[in-house]
Amino acid sequence: MASLVWFGTIFGSMISMNKSPEMGLGMMGTGGLVAALLMIAGMWFMKQSYDIISEETGVKTFHTVGLLYIVGAVLSIIVIGILLIVVAAILEIIAFFSLPDELEKPSEDAVVVA
Repeated sequence: MASLVWFGTIFGSMISMNKSPEMGLGMMGTGGLVAALLMIAGMWFMKQSYDIISEETGVKTFHTVGLLYIVGAVLSIIVIGILLIVVAAILEIIAFFSLPDELEKPSEDAVVVA
């Protein structure tokens, strides 16, 4: 969603630059800020899901992946965050390959709370 907002803003500001350069730059700044906020919100939910996956599977790398994604989203405002997101994606692949073949089933003595 954030990328759609960003691309729409870029194209909209290019069209309006012909009429008023100040308006085009203002649109680009505002749209970039909205896109960054949307990306941070999306990465927050992604981090929460990776934390749950880490708890359920016992693969702690998923927790690190979620952390790198959220830090990368925050730092994407200053371009270094894009590099962190790429590193997180590579680490995500490694984490998926390190998943166990079978998960431990909860013991029958354990109480399951729904």
